Amino acid sequence: MRRPGPDWFARARARVARGSLPQPRSRGVKYADPLHAGRHPFQTFMLALAVISGLPLILGHPQPRSIEATLPPWLATTWGVMLFGGAVVALLGSYWLGNYANALTIERIGLLVVGGAACLYGLTLLLVLGPSTAVAAGIVLGFGLASLKRAFDIGHIMRVAIKSLKES
Repeated sequence: MRRPGPDWFARARARVARGSLPQPRSRGVKYADPLHAGRHPFQTFMLALAVISGLPLILGHPQPRSIEATLPPWLATTWGVMLFGGAVVALLGSYWLGNYANALTIERIGLLVVGGAACLYGLTLLLVLGPSTAVAAGIVLGFGLASLKRAFDIGHIMRVAIKSLKES
């Protein structure tokens, strides 16, 4: 199987401009996004919150009465690094000005890290602290699942673009 060349996203953008590239799933509002990958302001907001939430954990200052305060320090730091690092990488990919394929790949990696970390944390909340944390765990799990869904959508977008280029 032949790998697409470095200009495959440039060719895909040209096909989008001509209207001949099949669009993956309707996304509604379209931003300045040549493959209609669907970046959204809510995604940026939630990832920025993850950066802000992860920083105190990396610096070793978890909030009192939080689950991080009950975890071993190395585990709380690991959670903070994954939350902070994944969100920073996803934001970097979201606003990458270089090669579009690289931008989507960087964003996808960050979303997989932050999404996986958030899902694990949400499950930990439920399993360790019980049903009294259902609302907090639901919010964190929702963020994690939404991040993972977005990462899988990016993979779908890239597969559609590659398939379309192979057929042309």
